[in-house]
Amino acid sequence: MAYREFVDVDGRSWEAWEVRPGTIERRLNDDRRELPRFSDDRRRSEFQFRMHESVREGWLTFQCGDEKRRIMPIPEGWGTLPDSALRGLLLRATRVRTSGSGSAHSTQPAGEAIAPLPDQSDSVS
Repeated sequence: MAYREFVDVDGRSWEAWEVRPGTIERRLNDDRRELPRFSDDRRRSEFQFRMHESVREGWLTFQCGDEKRRIMPIPEGWGTLPDSALRGLLLRATRVRTSGSGSAHSTQPAGEAIAPLPDQSDSVS
């Protein structure tokens, strides 16, 4: 999995990495086979997490300080693109804001005029 750092046209440093939900779930559950089972097989559970089709294959995340953006699907060969191409992807990426619970909410593509995001402390959960 690639990880990149680059600088945008305003001189801000950005990090970029890919997120693949299926890979994350497997990493979290790698050692579960070694533990005794205390519940039924989770495939028979009434609760199942279902991902929307648009995010199943993952996304590319951009982060600069508290600002996060994402683009889906993960662009082919993004890890070897020149910085100028990463800046172009950053402009097309959708800005997301995170709530206190860590979940992300899409707002709108970053290349469009964006109003400041509301202060998180003003929101009611």
